[in-house]
Amino acid sequence: MKKAITILTVLITLTSCAQESNTNQKLQTLLWSGKAAVGTYAPEGTLAIKNIQSQVRENSIQSLVITVDMKSLYQENSQLTKHLRDKDFFHVKKYPEAIFELTEPFIIGTSTYLTGRMSIKDKKQTEKIAVVATLENKKIILRFDHTMNRLDYGITYNSPSVFEKLKENAIADKIVLRGTIRIEI
Repeated sequence: MKKAITILTVLITLTSCAQESNTNQKLQTLLWSGKAAVGTYAPEGTLAIKNIQSQVRENSIQSLVITVDMKSLYQENSQLTKHLRDKDFFHVKKYPEAIFELTEPFIIGTSTYLTGRMSIKDKKQTEKIAVVATLENKKIILRFDHTMNRLDYGITYNSPSVFEKLKENAIADKIVLRGTIRIEI
């Protein structure tokens, strides 16, 4: 009951004013995972969020831009980290940021998807990301586990869809990005 009253109080506060936030979010990280097309090899790693810009009005997120620092791409195997950062994959020297920009308002309590434009390596694609949204301590918390296709962003290295004769070196086209985003209100 106390939690319901707290959420109701936050929603009433949100409906009475619009708030903008431009917060440096370096402490927030995303988790990524990939997979070999054949076998069980499935590396995982992290990415750091560089910045989150948002505008919250009433009971909705009106705008949201999440900038990811691609130079922070990490995997415990240093050779794999280096390879993922080079031209074969994300080419982070040339494309140091990936950006997600909300294209439809997200209504807290009723929306279940963040719909927006993802930009990786100057390739833009609409992504519809299923999220669980909660309000906690003057923050909107968005939790997600999203599968996307790397080919949409021009990342074709050892793809079985592009190079059909690959066998043991083939890398699955799907990658998973998951995490928790905290937006100040």
